[in-house]
Amino acid sequence: MKIFLCPVLCEWTFQMVHRLASNRRKHSITGNPRCIRRGTP
Repeated sequence: MKIFLCPVLCEWTFQMVHRLASNRRKHSITGNPRCIRRGTP
């Protein structure tokens, strides 16, 4: 059970983090251009 659950959990968390990051990037682009310049390395 654990062997099957681990990859699913990893994939789910990865998708959630990716979605949150993309949402934040989109929001900062539409909201404040200064945030983008500071955020990018």
